[in-house]
Amino acid sequence: MEKVIWEHGIEGRMLSYQGLLMEAGVDKEVSTRTVQRALGQRDWRRCVACTRSFVNSKLAERRVEEARRSLEYRPCKGDIRFSDEFHVSSGASGRVWILRKPGERYCPDCIVERPKKEEDKNTAHFWGAVGYDFKMERLHEYSIPTNNNGKMTQRYYRDHILEGIVKPWIEEVRAGAPSFMLEEDGDSGHGRNGNNIVKTWKEKHGLKHYFNCPGSPDLATYRKGLAPTKIRSQKFHVFDPRRPC
Repeated sequence: MEKVIWEHGIEGRMLSYQGLLMEAGVDKEVSTRTVQRALGQRDWRRCVACTRSFVNSKLAERRVEEARRSLEYRPCKGDIRFSDEFHVSSGASGRVWILRKPGERYCPDCIVERPKKEEDKNTAHFWGAVGYDFKMERLHEYSIPTNNNGKMTQRYYRDHILEGIVKPWIEEVRAGAPSFMLEEDGDSGHGRNGNNIVKTWKEKHGLKHYFNCPGSPDLATYRKGLAPTKIRSQKFHVFDPRRPC
């Protein structure tokens, strides 16, 4: 049945459970519940079909054009080191579902406290890079004195990221290590527009780099990878010394 689903596209996914049996060539009488349970064991679920794709047509065309153009200056993807910043916050985020009885709406145990100020949030900011057969030994944790949201500034990017992390990589290349090209997003802190201290540093040290296509997912897909771990950890009791066992 999985083969039918994979090979027939949306038509295969629209088939009823009995229709799947017929298309798969199963001539025995099998209940709908049995088929549903068998598919469920392989993580297949019935859900409402999306009416639009993850990437709209204009953004798709933009990415294709960027990919064609980028082949001129980065023909080998094995030399690219993809870099990005990301931010991690502890505690509940978004809507929180709880268990409560009627009349407990304003019970202290049923209320989630939200930080009133940005600086009160327990958030950590990181910068990292990864590539083919390459990864950093550890992520670089940073803090920007002029803001609380982790927005990278050109001065910090030059003094701590480029000077402290990327420059040793350039020196390794000059000593005989394989060359690389640094991929960055179009954040203003990376010195994309105009003449600035970051652009000057890159030219001075001969850093090969390029900016990815605006609107591309870059490394943001790590959020999808962290979701199963977060859901799994929420199943376990968290010890709180302030509350009785």
